[in-house]
Parts: sequence; structure tokens; C-alpha cells
Amino acid sequence: MSTLSDIMRFPAITGMGMNAPRPKNMFQVVIGTDPLGSFLQASGMGYKVPAYSIQEGGRNETVHTRPFEKPGEFTPCTLKWGSVKRDKMEAWIHSVAPGHMFRRNVFIIQMDRLGVPFRITTLFAAWPTEWEAPEADASANELATEKLTLAYEGIATVAV
Repeated sequence: MSTLSDIMRFPAITGMGMNAPRPKNMFQVVIGTDPLGSFLQASGMGYKVPAYSIQEGGRNETVHTRPFEKPGEFTPCTLKWGSVKRDKMEAWIHSVAPGHMFRRNVFIIQMDRLGVPFRITTLFAAWPTEWEAPEADASANELATEKLTLAYEGIATVAV
């Protein structure tokens, strides 16, 4: 089994470093036109088409699966960040109501170790479905983190 260091020794395999694996721990989030800075985690982004099983007469020795029982769906995205004085995330979830313009495009910008963007994921027409305040625990020695879960109507990833 090859390790990352084995792969990096052979430039022909990695395309002279252009297609080498990149760090996943450096990214920023922009909501609408408001840059919110660095986040700790953005997880769950994706699209899935669930498979379903059908029974077929005469062929009962194996399960038959097919796609398209129903349309595909976008999986919820969860943003996690350290608590700061800004209350924009909490204010955003309180604005989700009929008659309000609460949908925003969310840009998740992944950067390399030099801070140069190399991938931008856009969540189109996103809105918050859940906001979680940091846990208040006087005995903990961890960073207080808030979470915001987003639903969205489309996703696109562009490699820069």
C-alpha cells in the first residue's frame, strides 16, 4: 500500500505536484458577500441518489437494485467555528420565515499551506436549518464551538 510520502517521490504520478493531495484543514467561508473568516470544519456537503431494491419474478437469488425511485437530494452541510462576538449566524437562522430573504449563496474556499485558494465549493440558495450554541462547561479545556447546519438547492465545485 502506498503512503503519501511514497506518492510524492514520483512526480510523474502526481503530475509534478499539480494533482498531489492537498491539506483539508485550511479554508474560509463567505456567506453572501460577508466573509466570515476561517472555520474549524465544514462537513456533509454532497449529493446522493438513493438506490432501491425491487423484486423481479423468476430471479430471486440476488437483490436487484435500481436508482431513481425518487429524485436525488443534497445532504445537509454543517459549519463549525470557534465562538466569536459576531452574532450573524444566530441572526441568520432567526430570519428564516415567510416573506424574508433568508437564502444566501455560501462559498467554502479551500486553500493550500501558502494561503492560495485551490478549490471553491458553492452552496446555492442555502439557508440555516439548525444552529447550536457552544456547550457551557467550566471543567472543559476545549475550544467553544458553534454549529450551523445548512440546507441548499444546488452545489458546484470549481478547482482554481
